[in-house]
Amino acid sequence: MNISIETSLEKARKLNRLRSVPSDYELDMLKRALALMRKKMHN
Repeated sequence: MNISIETSLEKARKLNRLRSVPSDYELDMLKRALALMRKKMHN
């Protein structure tokens, strides 16, 4: 797993503890990260 994705996930979890609902921007970044991971797995 990519280190940058791991750290962004950790940041998202910390933000979610402070704020119950993630922003659209955070959700979009998370979707992009997951899509990249799926591409790497298939290739």
